[in-house]
Amino acid sequence: MSPAPRPNHQFVLGELFVAFQEHVKKNQLGRIYISPIDVVMAPFATPVQPDILFISQQNLNIITETRIEGTPDLVVEILSPGNIAHDTETKFKAYAEAGVKEYWIVDAENCTIQVNVLRGRAYAPLGHFSDDEQAFSEVLPGFKVQVSEVCS
Repeated sequence: MSPAPRPNHQFVLGELFVAFQEHVKKNQLGRIYISPIDVVMAPFATPVQPDILFISQQNLNIITETRIEGTPDLVVEILSPGNIAHDTETKFKAYAEAGVKEYWIVDAENCTIQVNVLRGRAYAPLGHFSDDEQAFSEVLPGFKVQVSEVCS
């Protein structure tokens, strides 16, 4: 059994979820989900459970009664000491291959957010933001979050 996420991971997860949720609801952009929730994306048979995911209004049909069956528009992973390579290499490639338009990698320990956007079939960096900066999204127009406000 995997160990539970650390308190700092869960704090950052909660802060980001609230920021995303407020923006998405206010602008009626779609739905935000928080882990654990199974996401099955072609061409992969094994489900993943991103920390946070966004599904736009036009893609709400991928939400089923038991899981997400399709590709979210945006995925967020918060690094944990035991999964850094998995999130920054394995999932990085898999999410791009599945067509996730935007992939946020959050380093809670160092208070940074890396935002990657899909260009063709590979990710390009939109920005690498530290505590005194605002991270922003291409997929969620107008969304910005002060990095220092989501780190404890």
